[in-house]
Amino acid sequence: MAKKARKPSEFTDSWENLLKVLIPYVRNTVSKTMPAGANKWFKGLLDDIGNDLLSDRALADVETTVTSARLTDDDKKLVDYLTREMHMWVAILAGSRDGNRRSAIRAGKTVKDSIEKLLELPKWLKDRLEILNELLSLV
Repeated sequence: MAKKARKPSEFTDSWENLLKVLIPYVRNTVSKTMPAGANKWFKGLLDDIGNDLLSDRALADVETTVTSARLTDDDKKLVDYLTREMHMWVAILAGSRDGNRRSAIRAGKTVKDSIEKLLELPKWLKDRLEILNELLSLV
């Protein structure tokens, strides 16, 4: 029996949940590894990017992207796959220990990369995801 495609709002909820888990997780990981002077700047930038990606504008643009009338059946499947990938990543993160933090963050980066590459998000949102990518590469 075929699974029903997930509602687009579930994608947006998963996006929000992923970022709400990712940002503090990265923040806590960095506080243990980065020099204090750089740590302050990193955390401030991470928080600002996180706020942008979780803003009402971002959530509305994500929702618009995944509910677009232009989505083909294959696109809808892709949205479903990405939603499940985000759920999986949050579960990986929740189960990781301090020693596995970097591998958990790399796993989170892969889902972010998938979203960025496969969905036609607005430029302003893609730009913020690119900055997040650079921040994740430092962890």
